[in-house]
Amino acid sequence: MRSIVLLSVALIIITLAVYCFYYRHALQVTSGNDLAHNNQAVALQRKGDLDAAIRIYREALRENPDSVAAHYNLGAALEQKGDQDAAMKEYQKALTINPNYFDAHYNLGVALAKKGYLDEAIREFQKALAINPNHFAMHNNLGAALEQKGDLEAAIREFQEALKIKPDYFDAHNNQAVALQRKGDLDAAIREYREALRINPNGITAHNNLEVALNQKKISANVGK
Repeated sequence: MRSIVLLSVALIIITLAVYCFYYRHALQVTSGNDLAHNNQAVALQRKGDLDAAIRIYREALRENPDSVAAHYNLGAALEQKGDQDAAMKEYQKALTINPNYFDAHYNLGVALAKKGYLDEAIREFQKALAINPNHFAMHNNLGAALEQKGDLEAAIREFQEALKIKPDYFDAHNNQAVALQRKGDLDAAIREYREALRINPNGITAHNNLEVALNQKKISANVGK
């Protein structure tokens, strides 16, 4: 029976582009202000009222179609709703206006990876890292996409970069172990799984993957006898 190795890809934490202080009042005072609409929508999104947030982001964009923050935040809200295609369009619009918007590259890359468009996701992650080379989660996500493509050496390099920046990063240890296991380096994979579990003893994926790796090593040892 073929053993299944689980890959634990770090999930994007959807960030919002603008903080939200006093904006309900600002909206009442300046009803045509796209910034006020955007920030009211941020507050609604944080409360979980996605439909209302989406409606008001669109009002903000009617006021100012070139609002990078509104396009990005609308994309984030649509992604939370599960509409990946519409979310990607909004991230792309934000990047058309500001090609150096790190978070939009990040979220677009994650959305593309979820849809299985790995080459496109890798390009977005690489663009993001050109803007911020020290973002550990971006290195991890790029490594995960490369691992899924089968480029194990490049994936391992990215996981190692993530761990240089954040040595106690559970996902990067677990993902590096997966790549090492796929390469057949079981001893190194087992070390990485154990390090991941030292950081997070409740990491289910690492427990499962470690068990698979130990079983593989046991089978290999028996075959070699």
